Amino acid sequence: MRHLQSRSLFREDRQWFDIEEIPISKAHGTTAVASFKKALADRGRSRSTIGFFHKGGESFSLLSLKPEKRDEMGDDLHPSLKQLDVLVLSRFLLQRTLALRWRI
Repeated sequence: MRHLQSRSLFREDRQWFDIEEIPISKAHGTTAVASFKKALADRGRSRSTIGFFHKGGESFSLLSLKPEKRDEMGDDLHPSLKQLDVLVLSRFLLQRTLALRWRI
């Protein structure tokens, strides 16, 4: 993935997530990281939000689960488990987007 672009990477995820890009200024790298961390914490207070960055990328990505999509996580999960960011990551990004499936 030499020139990976988050826009194409997250194309299918837009049905579940609101996606915000935070540009990285090479001149202000430390400030950009601090801004990203603050934005991630702020969004995470009200919604499940996952931060993403890849080496060589030009921006950080924030993926915030759309409130109406939480019920699509599956009937096999207790409602309290549906609140966990790690299960949002697993159910939507790993299992659906990357098509990873549990194998027994």
